[in-house]
Amino acid sequence: MRNPALLAVLAILPAACDDSSPSVGTPLSVPLVTRDGTQAGTVTVSNSTSSLRLDIVAQDGWTLEKVRAAAGTSLAVIPQSKAGQPQPESFPLRSKTESVTSVHFAVPLTVEPGTELLVAVMAEVRDKAKETQNDCGMEPAWAAGTPFPKKPDAMYFTYVIQSNKPQDLSGMYRTQTQSQWGGASSPGNAPAYLVAHYPGAVTIGMGPSSATFTSADAVLAFLPSGGPSGPIGSPMLNPVMLNNSLAGETLALTLTLLFDNADKAFSPAVTPLGSLLVADPASPCFGRSVNEVLDMANMTLGGMADPFGPPADLLMITVQQINNNFVDGLVDHGFLGLP
Repeated sequence: MRNPALLAVLAILPAACDDSSPSVGTPLSVPLVTRDGTQAGTVTVSNSTSSLRLDIVAQDGWTLEKVRAAAGTSLAVIPQSKAGQPQPESFPLRSKTESVTSVHFAVPLTVEPGTELLVAVMAEVRDKAKETQNDCGMEPAWAAGTPFPKKPDAMYFTYVIQSNKPQDLSGMYRTQTQSQWGGASSPGNAPAYLVAHYPGAVTIGMGPSSATFTSADAVLAFLPSGGPSGPIGSPMLNPVMLNNSLAGETLALTLTLLFDNADKAFSPAVTPLGSLLVADPASPCFGRSVNEVLDMANMTLGGMADPFGPPADLLMITVQQINNNFVDGLVDHGFLGLP
């Protein structure tokens, strides 16, 4: 088990950490401000799975002359005098610079995702417009946040260590499989919702290679649909059978997206389901939005497959995985993530 004292200090060491892996989660940026509240730069904190990063960037017209930084899981581990005033010269991260516009620190990460850190950053900054003054335009600036109790013009801010795992979105989104949309209606299930909220007409595919369903009964008669994935081949109205798995999965996803956009009771999330991204690196649609995947599926059903997209059978699997990701709004299988 790790030493809690070491965890508290976060191992922000003078030695740099050589880590070229990408940052995970969402970086946090706060302004770097002087005593009078002027923004002299920006401090951005982020982390990979193995390192914490601090990037201090000066505003136009300003330079950084030296930077000091410290962090920990409590205010007590940030170097302070006995009187409780922060001591930047004792901060473990130190950079003596000469009129630079950016400073980067990267140090080993020894705490787990979800840990809240307190971060203090102080920089001597120079306003180039005041270089002729007695102080050469230099003054201290702190990353904006909560004032230290004994020195109000010195501040610290909080940052939560980010995870490389997608945020659990169960309960925020709802999807249904094609078998669920096409099952027997009973109070509270997907077919019952479909009958009560059917929008009038739903079309999959494109132009002369498409299928339109004008009622909930037509959808219930059609789903689920199995068979080889490919173009529909001709315009069809309320088909009962197409023997086309991609058609069934695409109709199921189309219904889900329609209700996701129209009814907050169906899906309470603020970000639409169609904006979520495929988060599985093994998927041929990795990084694509749900809306983009649906567009590719309709193009394929319409006989106009994207030449740079996946073949029909792999596209069908992707749509199927989307339909399975948030079944009944109770689970999140991690196939999708926030943009």
